[in-house]
Amino acid sequence: MNFPTHLLNLLLEVIQKDPAGYGYEFCRWRAMNLATYREKTTQIKLSGSQIRRILELKKYV
Repeated sequence: MNFPTHLLNLLLEVIQKDPAGYGYEFCRWRAMNLATYREKTTQIKLSGSQIRRILELKKYV
């Protein structure tokens, strides 16, 4: 999967932080929540399964 490095870095930065810091009421990031957040912040739509695959490749899952 070819994913731009700067977007990958942003994704990895977000998962290191508490979702409440971004105004969410849940306490753990889920792939679908990350996909929704990414779309809101970058206007790039990814599915939860795409986010999950990216994280698996980077050994975060």
